[in-house]
Amino acid sequence: MDMKNLHAHEPEFWFRQAEELDRAAHLIWQACETDFIAMSKLPVGSEVRRVNLGGTFWLNAGLAIENLLKGSIIQREPSLVVDGRINKSLKIHDLTKLARLADTELSPVEGFYLWVATECIIWAGRYPSSTNAKKTKPPVFSEADFLAYESLYKRFAPQRPSTASGTVYQRLI
Repeated sequence: MDMKNLHAHEPEFWFRQAEELDRAAHLIWQACETDFIAMSKLPVGSEVRRVNLGGTFWLNAGLAIENLLKGSIIQREPSLVVDGRINKSLKIHDLTKLARLADTELSPVEGFYLWVATECIIWAGRYPSSTNAKKTKPPVFSEADFLAYESLYKRFAPQRPSTASGTVYQRLI
């Protein structure tokens, strides 16, 4: 069995990966807040570079949600991972489809933010433009994005006892 897929059948490893990505998303959000404050002090019309972390935030936040959903799906249907191989139905990044696979009802607002996150996972958080000429970047990034993400993460995160020090790592070699 491939070492990288050794734990693919264990939901807990998906949930731990989600926690790490959530932490990265929070660190990026802190940088966004710092940038927003700095921008608010500039004269109107000033050109600002290096203040485009919305896509990068949603790339990490979206992958955190993706891991939560996939962990939940695998927890419910362990047969979707056989010999470390993940079933084709889970080899997607479309968060609305994954939410449906997880039997999760979505409000229109939640669906919108999952679409934003999906676009950022697929391309907007990684590339300067889409490979599909019909696609444009998701709307302007704001604090509402962070609050929507927080709400979605809390909704999809399994109820588990937390450790005071966060993720516990096990030395494998």
